[in-house]
Amino acid sequence: MKRMKKRLLAMLLVLMMVVSLLPTGALADGEIWDGHGTFSYHITDSSLNAMVAKYNKEGADSDVDSVSITFDEDYTLGGQKTFLFRNGYTIGLSNTSKTVQPDDIDYLTITLIDGTVLTVHDDELDWTWVNTYPKRYDLRLKNSDKSTVTFYYQPGGFYTYEEYAIFEVDSGTALNERMPADPTDLGEYKFVGWEIGSDNGDGREFHADTIVSGDIDVRARKISVGGGSRVDV
Repeated sequence: MKRMKKRLLAMLLVLMMVVSLLPTGALADGEIWDGHGTFSYHITDSSLNAMVAKYNKEGADSDVDSVSITFDEDYTLGGQKTFLFRNGYTIGLSNTSKTVQPDDIDYLTITLIDGTVLTVHDDELDWTWVNTYPKRYDLRLKNSDKSTVTFYYQPGGFYTYEEYAIFEVDSGTALNERMPADPTDLGEYKFVGWEIGSDNGDGREFHADTIVSGDIDVRARKISVGGGSRVDV
């Protein structure tokens, strides 16, 4: 009996140690991650569209050429404090120096293909910490009562994504009757629905009554007409 109690106690201690090593839950919006290691910054296409729509000059081209982030202090001994976003993310940044957290951001620079330069200052930015791989901060405009939903699809059945439709809605509401018509020019594939958060058909389904609480990107699902199996979107 004593031996059994000792075993149970040992198992309990091991379980407590394992739990203590598990990742903590998501931070509230606007909070700072205090862990160690590398992380990235991310801006969804919808959030970027919202920034361009707010700060772009009337009549200027809205297509984005590049986006960079600048911090208050130098990140490296060489004096670098500006980083160029690549495919939605900056290069990996280390939290060791504590100088590249969201409250250290000075401004974002959005350069359009016609040469127009837009500046989004730190007091206009908010963020959400995403504690899954890759660990990152999702940046967006602060205190926005509007949310932008950007739809993407693969015309002709190819694997290159193109913008299909963009809608701005009141945050906390759904698109309802404003949902775009189903895409039809998919080649030998058939459209079967919209999804959020994945490029491989495993994302959360997006419908007309889905509540939109922030800027999001939505991608089309499709199946092959012949085999009927779902393929990546």
